[in-house]
Amino acid sequence: MRATAARRRGDADVDGLVGDLLSASPEFASLWGEHEVAVRRGERKRVVHPSIGVIELNCEVLLTVEQDQLLIVYTAPPGSPAVEQLTLVGVLGVQNMARSTR
Repeated sequence: MRATAARRRGDADVDGLVGDLLSASPEFASLWGEHEVAVRRGERKRVVHPSIGVIELNCEVLLTVEQDQLLIVYTAPPGSPAVEQLTLVGVLGVQNMARSTR
């Protein structure tokens, strides 16, 4: 909520909702007063490779300060099967898998 309020500063709807919650809920007011901000930007994604199958990767979204551009980064969790799968993808990526016509 705090991240949305900061991103949409001056938005009457957001300001109104926060104001209503502050006056209606002492618990919300207490939490709001702590000024903690958490924006979920990472999660696990599954990518299906035509030769290898499902590869489970960590996915993290990086935003510019203005939040008008983002970079999505996929990484293999250390020690996971995805590490070897991505290595294999690198090898398969340079192979010609087409059948010879000779």
